[in-house]
Amino acid sequence: MEAATYGPGEKVSGVVVTPEEVQVHVVAAYPLPKPIPELAQDIRERVSPKVGSRGVTVVVEDLEMNDEPETGQAVVT
Repeated sequence: MEAATYGPGEKVSGVVVTPEEVQVHVVAAYPLPKPIPELAQDIRERVSPKVGSRGVTVVVEDLEMNDEPETGQAVVT
């Protein structure tokens, strides 16, 4: 099942919005710039102010191997 939200004329992959919660599904590039819990907290802190009273859940779906260690980043799937 794909994590996605459908809006007027568009689909936003990696984001699921319900009345109670927003789920953000990501694939993190490895090596990571910081531990997964810290990456998830960073994403949660950026998303929370934009979703009102909804809770924010960050789901790390996978790790993508990256050949350049200094460029580890989290990307939305």
